[in-house]
Amino acid sequence: DLEPEIVPLESAAGTSMNERVREAMAEGGVHHVCEVIAQAIAAMVAHATGDTALEVDAGTARAVPGRHGTRGEQAGGAATAGGDAAAGPTAASSRTVKDADLPASTLAQLRPKALDRVVEELGRSGEAGTPPAVVSLAHVQLRETHFLGELLPAITACTSAEGPRVLDLTSCSLTDAGVQQLVAALATGAVPALAELRLNGNENLTSVSDMMLKGLGLMRKGVRVVRE
Repeated sequence: DLEPEIVPLESAAGTSMNERVREAMAEGGVHHVCEVIAQAIAAMVAHATGDTALEVDAGTARAVPGRHGTRGEQAGGAATAGGDAAAGPTAASSRTVKDADLPASTLAQLRPKALDRVVEELGRSGEAGTPPAVVSLAHVQLRETHFLGELLPAITACTSAEGPRVLDLTSCSLTDAGVQQLVAALATGAVPALAELRLNGNENLTSVSDMMLKGLGLMRKGVRVVRE
């Protein structure tokens, strides 16, 4: 008997990831790119686990049940329930006032000074040296504005092959929306030297983030994710 032909996941999916990214950038810019990558990762997780793919809304950090099969509906329900159950007092209080409702002066006061150090470390190259082995914002409370507007671009732009080896975002008040975009950046090659991503202590994260991080594990097999 002939051995069955093994089709690479990218080919089996039809359009390659590079082509998807180019099309998404042309259609809707960076936000649409993140959404396309998020959906591709969700499909990869479903392919690997035999589950039904969820439709991921990168703008609202929701996992929408797929159109086929009850398992997808169950996964979607788990994401919603997980968000409510995992929220607790800390998450509820952090969501009381959205960044969009705060004046710029208040957001500036809430911006942690440690963010300057981390952005500088991630940006080191050439004569400025290389990033340290461990880049940490552990236990520093980050507003989503500062994560998406400053830290995420620094992570995305980090191309050093020397470091960091560890990115420690323990207890930083990360959200599902932030993790989705972080995964999108890392899955497309940001921080190539990364070996460990620490996300433990972020109580706002739900099963939506867990799904995305499983996808990261498939695309960056050398990266260990610490959630607990």
